Amino acid sequence: MSDIKTAPSRFVSIAGRMALRWMRGGDTPPDGTPSRFDVLEVISLSYILLPNLIFLFGYLKSIYGIPLCAILIAAGYYSLTRRGGTDYPPALMPEKIPGKGLARGWRNSLAGLNFLVLLGVIAFILAYLGFAGYTYQDGDYRKHNAFVRDLMENTWPLAYQQTGPEFKPGILVTYIGYYLPSAVVGKLLGWTAALHFSYLWAVLGVLLTVLWFMRLTRHHTPLAAVAVLFFGGLDILAPILLRWEPIHLQWPKIGPETIDFWIFRYSPPADRAALNTVYYLFASNMTFLATGPHHVLPTWLCALMLVSDAVQRRTSQRSVLLWSLVPIYSAFTAIGVFPFVLVAFWESRLRRAFSFQNLVAAVLLLGVMGLYFITNNANLPKGFIWNFQDLSKTWYILVVFYIVEFGIYAYFCPRARPIEGRLNRKWFYMALACFLLCPWWRMGYNNDFGSKTIIPGQIIYVAVLIASIQTAWSRLERRHFERIRAIPLVFLLMVGGLAGFQYFLRGYTPGFHPKPTPLTATIHVDQMGPRDVAAQLFSDGEGFFWRRLAKRAKYQKPAVNFLLNEWDFTRPQSIPGQWATQADTQFLTPDGLVLTVSKPCIFFMASGVRVDTSLATSFRLLMTVTDAAAPEMSNVVCPIRLYWDEKSTLGDLPRRIDVNRSCSLGELLGVRQLNVGVLKSWHQPIQSLALETPAPPKGHQYTMIIRKIQIVR
Repeated sequence: MSDIKTAPSRFVSIAGRMALRWMRGGDTPPDGTPSRFDVLEVISLSYILLPNLIFLFGYLKSIYGIPLCAILIAAGYYSLTRRGGTDYPPALMPEKIPGKGLARGWRNSLAGLNFLVLLGVIAFILAYLGFAGYTYQDGDYRKHNAFVRDLMENTWPLAYQQTGPEFKPGILVTYIGYYLPSAVVGKLLGWTAALHFSYLWAVLGVLLTVLWFMRLTRHHTPLAAVAVLFFGGLDILAPILLRWEPIHLQWPKIGPETIDFWIFRYSPPADRAALNTVYYLFASNMTFLATGPHHVLPTWLCALMLVSDAVQRRTSQRSVLLWSLVPIYSAFTAIGVFPFVLVAFWESRLRRAFSFQNLVAAVLLLGVMGLYFITNNANLPKGFIWNFQDLSKTWYILVVFYIVEFGIYAYFCPRARPIEGRLNRKWFYMALACFLLCPWWRMGYNNDFGSKTIIPGQIIYVAVLIASIQTAWSRLERRHFERIRAIPLVFLLMVGGLAGFQYFLRGYTPGFHPKPTPLTATIHVDQMGPRDVAAQLFSDGEGFFWRRLAKRAKYQKPAVNFLLNEWDFTRPQSIPGQWATQADTQFLTPDGLVLTVSKPCIFFMASGVRVDTSLATSFRLLMTVTDAAAPEMSNVVCPIRLYWDEKSTLGDLPRRIDVNRSCSLGELLGVRQLNVGVLKSWHQPIQSLALETPAPPKGHQYTMIIRKIQIVR
């Protein structure tokens, strides 16, 4: 732009030219100069490939790892230079590219401004979701930070001398792809650089996802980022339909009361008992970014690229390759991508499906990943839901779940006329099929299968919804009813964003601090608990993968937890400060503090604690819980909430404790842990804390024997 000479304007203009090329895609950019590569594809494929290459090079013996890395790089190169399908057809060029119709310079500047606003929106939102510890971090970050720390400090593969409740040697076998780039940066530049990089890596992943979303839906404004990030179900309607207690949003309260967990948070005791720990979940996209970003980055990206290849280029040349790159990030979402690989074959009529990328590179990578994951020794609860609950008592909850999470959206989705090169109903119906079927199979303590396998379907589903709205309001749609139908859908999508908005507020309320989570507040992987749950992450080191393919593991000595505070009720004279209880009865015995609880109460309060939250990593509660009214039960659900100072909720302690075999049925014994470093006060020490339990079921009474309460570093 010759009439504007300032450096900021030149920067915006350059960003505009880049944005226009990325939004258009294809081989021919707007100025007509031929381009061999699609820049967005190059960056996206590199983003997905890099952690896979790091894993193969770092975990496998060189004789296997280096050739496999070379094959993957060649496959990626061929998928960029020999795309096989057509370029993006002219009909796909966006009608509303920012600045279209203006002079080239002004068009570039307007498009560049649009792109920079998009980048700013994504960076701002992610800064308040817990990445790098800039603000409130969800309790799952205790695990995420531990992975990054151990991958940074220790040799690969990660192995430990004591794991699980039996303290056996074990090798870490879980999906670690998301953490590998940050760990490599940490090895080179240190812990602080690793966490800063993890935030930038997440911003890049979400930016690429939104750009592919824009390319598919032809919606080229920052609102596309809002649609992607805040998409969620209509959770707020569920208690109304079920006549449960209405959801109290309590904004901007810090805590776990997010509405997408409505089945667990707000179900009456009778319904909760009937569900028997099988809780259906259709989490918002913000929920996954705030609690488990490794499940969505880059699964979203792979899913959208898969759809783009099939719909816009009519080729499945790298469909299987894209699928094979997902397992290292999340085995559950890899299962969820597979049905859409089949749709891609159908959509493209198997055009160039028998390629080097699909038949050689993808098959080899899937084989290695399969051999890696089958060595995991986790004994997870799994089976059809009728093996865990009486469906005659819970069917109506599942029906309401279907209606509020995706059924209402499906009803109001405009039935746009099929247009070549645009999203069609095949993808819509496959997403619905996944939503309907996945909740019927349980795998994992927290029903991970049902909630994680639908993630690819969710991003494709919202893409179809937005694309349908775009088409309904365009000149291509002449049916007025379909145009009217899109209006309530827009309103419903805004209501569905409430759960995501809660997660944003949960991080925004404490404020932003540029200092990441300190290394001293980060545990090691073998310190995670409860140990029975953490045991699902490990392998005994047997199997073909560890005997033949992998490098020799060096087992790390057990990490030491340093006590910051301890209340030992087996030795009352050692208890620091002041403490009190509101239980029905209380008395001290040589075995600990014995309490009986029949109503909701704060059963332990302490003052004069003075714990620096930048140092504390976990809260431990060693106790026994007995329900005398149900001696035949093998599990007593006793949720416990931890408060600090002015009763700001930090979160819930894990609800599952392993049954101690030496105890009678109905008695639980274990170590409960909670990350108390997730809500950082930035060197403002905790002065007091309280432990609260809700009321037992009607007619029941809990007997608690508290042995020790610890805050550890």
